[in-house]
Amino acid sequence: MSALPEMKATSIPFTVYDVLGYLLPGLFFLTLLVFEYDMGRALTYYLSHKLSFTGIEGEAVRYKLPYIMKFLSWQQTPTDFKFVPFVLLIVLAYLIGHIISAVSSTVIEKLFLSSSLQYPDSNLFYELVEKRDTPLRIETWRLLRQETRWWMFPKRLFVSLVSWVKHAWQSFWRFFFPRYCHPLDTEFTTAFKQKIDARFGCQVELRSYYWLCYADIIRHLPTSYQRNQHFVSLYGFSRNTATAFWLYVAFRFASRLVYGHFGITYMLSPANQFILGTYMVIGGILFLSYLKIFRRQTMEMFYAFFALHSDAIVPVARPARVEEE
Repeated sequence: MSALPEMKATSIPFTVYDVLGYLLPGLFFLTLLVFEYDMGRALTYYLSHKLSFTGIEGEAVRYKLPYIMKFLSWQQTPTDFKFVPFVLLIVLAYLIGHIISAVSSTVIEKLFLSSSLQYPDSNLFYELVEKRDTPLRIETWRLLRQETRWWMFPKRLFVSLVSWVKHAWQSFWRFFFPRYCHPLDTEFTTAFKQKIDARFGCQVELRSYYWLCYADIIRHLPTSYQRNQHFVSLYGFSRNTATAFWLYVAFRFASRLVYGHFGITYMLSPANQFILGTYMVIGGILFLSYLKIFRRQTMEMFYAFFALHSDAIVPVARPARVEEE
């Protein structure tokens, strides 16, 4: 009996996604607190003093940025930088980034995206998606004609209503994001289905396309895999950073409700409301970037799989060489 090959211990590197997907969104969330508070105070002073910052240095305004600088200098002067507080700040931002990533993955992808716009593979191969939703009036008339058990009619009508509401919800969002939901052409869809079924020797379901192609590219196309990971890092950054902006806005308004519940006056100035509105817009722009990169990453993976398992490429015909007499 042959001995098993010796397993080599491999360390997991600190990937680009750790920086773009976790660390930077966490730092953004901490930065938003300082920026919104300090800039809100500065804008309030600017608006209340006839559009001028003159004399703001003498005002007893308690900004948040000096507290951060004192923390980084370990209670010394702001210019006395210390390494340990900086590492603690990075670790804190990294942990907050993981929390933001978990929230964005659950709320944006598993709850919102899967129920409205659908994942990119479902949109790209939309013709392969089993369409079960029918207009409510047609379904109701069919039930009235075919259902003989009258006590089952309310249940089936309720199921039909829920299905119709889901279809209307998806159609609503697909109307506003047509480019994200645009499918591939019919000829490519048919050819791709034939190739993936032949590659794995069975009728592969659409929900398995993504991960089977992903595993196949890892094994046979390491260069394409590295390029694909680049897109994964970019769309993770866009999704998590958008969530960081939106979570901070929700945190601020939730804090106002909590303070109001205990009878504590907590008002947001017009300057702070403007900044929070700007945060919402920036989050929306990053969400659009996330949709674009997510679709691009999925397309690149499917194209790489299709090219890997394509038939022999027909060589380009070269002109015949004319021999000299």
